[in-house]
Amino acid sequence: MDSKDCKECEARKGSIFCDLQANHLEALDSQKVINVYKKGQKLFQEGDPAIGIYCIHSGKIKLTKSGQDGNEVIIKIYHHGDVLGYRSFLSKEPCAATAEALEDWSVPSLVDRFC
Repeated sequence: MDSKDCKECEARKGSIFCDLQANHLEALDSQKVINVYKKGQKLFQEGDPAIGIYCIHSGKIKLTKSGQDGNEVIIKIYHHGDVLGYRSFLSKEPCAATAEALEDWSVPSLVDRFC
């Protein structure tokens, strides 16, 4: 990851965090954790408690749900600048899908202590 500072992050420009004021970005910086994921590793799993919000700085992840036949159905591929996990996290609902790394990458996440 090039920058660990949210204010300097290029991925933020197109994200839901693009218009945050400097003091709010500083609050994000103080609460985030940088996680490293290997290809195939899960960020979160369908049905699990939501523990954070994930900001994609680089790499790709796929979001899947279990189909009625038990097979995995791809809902979306997330890329640079995308944010995921916030709906379940903010509503305190279980994760509605599974997120899996499609390649090795690092991602800042805002964990439960943020809210």
